[in-house]
Amino acid sequence: MRYYALGRDNSFDTANRRAHGMRSPRFLCVLVFIVFLPSEWIPAQTYTDLHDFNCVKGCRMDLPSILAQGRNGRLYGTTENGGASDDGVVFRQSATGSFTVIYEFDGAHGCHPGSGLTLGLDGNFYGTTGGCGLHGLGTIFQITPAGIVTTVHDFNGFDGQNTFSPPIQGRDGSFYGMSGLQEYRFLFDPNSKSWLYQSWAAERQSAAPLLLGRDGNFYGTTMFGGTHNDGRLFSITPLHAFRGLHVFDGIHGAQPWGGLALGLDGNFYGTAAKGEASDCGVAFRITPSGIFSPLHIFEMGSGCSPYAGLVAATDGNFYGAAAFDPVHTGTLYRLTQSGEYTVLHSLDRKEGSFLRATMMQHTNGNLYGLTLGGGAHDGGVLYSLNVGAKPFVYLVNPFGLAGQVVQILGQGFKAATRVSFGSIPTSFTVVSDTYLTAIAPSGGRSGPVRVTTPSGTLISSRAFQYVPAILTFAPRSGAAGTKVVITGYNLLKTIHVAFGNKMAPFTVNSNSQVTAEVPSGATSGKISVTTPDGTSTTATGFKVKP
Repeated sequence: MRYYALGRDNSFDTANRRAHGMRSPRFLCVLVFIVFLPSEWIPAQTYTDLHDFNCVKGCRMDLPSILAQGRNGRLYGTTENGGASDDGVVFRQSATGSFTVIYEFDGAHGCHPGSGLTLGLDGNFYGTTGGCGLHGLGTIFQITPAGIVTTVHDFNGFDGQNTFSPPIQGRDGSFYGMSGLQEYRFLFDPNSKSWLYQSWAAERQSAAPLLLGRDGNFYGTTMFGGTHNDGRLFSITPLHAFRGLHVFDGIHGAQPWGGLALGLDGNFYGTAAKGEASDCGVAFRITPSGIFSPLHIFEMGSGCSPYAGLVAATDGNFYGAAAFDPVHTGTLYRLTQSGEYTVLHSLDRKEGSFLRATMMQHTNGNLYGLTLGGGAHDGGVLYSLNVGAKPFVYLVNPFGLAGQVVQILGQGFKAATRVSFGSIPTSFTVVSDTYLTAIAPSGGRSGPVRVTTPSGTLISSRAFQYVPAILTFAPRSGAAGTKVVITGYNLLKTIHVAFGNKMAPFTVNSNSQVTAEVPSGATSGKISVTTPDGTSTTATGFKVKP
């Protein structure tokens, strides 16, 4: 295990620029560059090399290589190559350095799993492979913490292929993701004990996982496509409604390979690997409505080509990795919500090279990430970056109704004395020191969850959202002007009521009731209620009478 401090000498390495078709690292030259920064400008940052990959036990962590924290507090991830068949592995890593390979791919369940993993509500992990499987075009797989793999789906070319990113779980329990060609959705059917798969929408191309927004919709990036073939940003609903948010033009950024991060202000933040005058890329903010703002233009010498996306950390800042520049083999940086950019650590070849994977934040507060090359064996590095962030708790399912079981990751839970949603305490069950479940209390409001232990109070990184739900409405039919009483849950913050796609005037009576008026020009159809936490739609339609 090696430790490095801010300002270490750095060297240059082209480091496996796979985006340009180069699979092998080429070390071109060495330049020594010492960074002198006043200590009062930047708090102490600590870079730690936790594991050097050697290809015998996995190597080459290209984008997106998402790391996932399990219920046991350990990190789980994938390598694109290595293992007995050189088809890649799934590994487990403790937060302090203990490394174990739990599965080696052999082609039957897929090969080259560059996606990384995401944690499901069942406690298992989900990922994708870029090739092999039944049709040779890759798979979606499930793996248990013990290393038992199940193929969820074999891509056949018509429903996608060569998938980069892992799926994520939506509010409805289904898993959503993007293959090399199109979006997909799948769900495990407990009755038939089988996976139900469906294509979702066609003709997208993305290397990043989708992001579940506060409104229940999904947000993502495509690295190509759009008017200028430089990529775009989009949203898509669980009902398949696609909406373009922004088209890159090359001048103001191009090729957003990384995914989006949700800021505390409700906006989305991300990076584009190319474009601008330097052709080194840009970091940006975009609102849910599509207002785009560049925040930082990357330049040679201080970080170039941010293929990796941003991670929204609990200190309110964003952290990212730039792949390379003529001086360093990788740059780790901090970006504030207003666009202030700070280099935190510049890597040399021994520390890792060509950073393309997006970092994640463990509930201990530290950031963790992977490099494509470099390290003791030139197979890549798993590293941590301590930025001084405090420990917190992570909500696996940060949305739902009163009475729902909420899964919480963290540490120090064996001595937990209280769990509260906002100011309302609730019952909870400690499963282990790093995992507990709690019941979302009735009467609660959307906000952070707090877990109290003898060491202090841990606050959730994301607020729990009490999503709206419609139970009944009456009457079932009527002419324009008819008053319709809608009952349900979490309706207090209603901002829109619609009959079909026609907006209706309404009055919020309580958290469980809204009264709406059938608008003029409405046609028969379902009623929907929208709050800042999402939209709920009636199961049956309202009949509009003449």
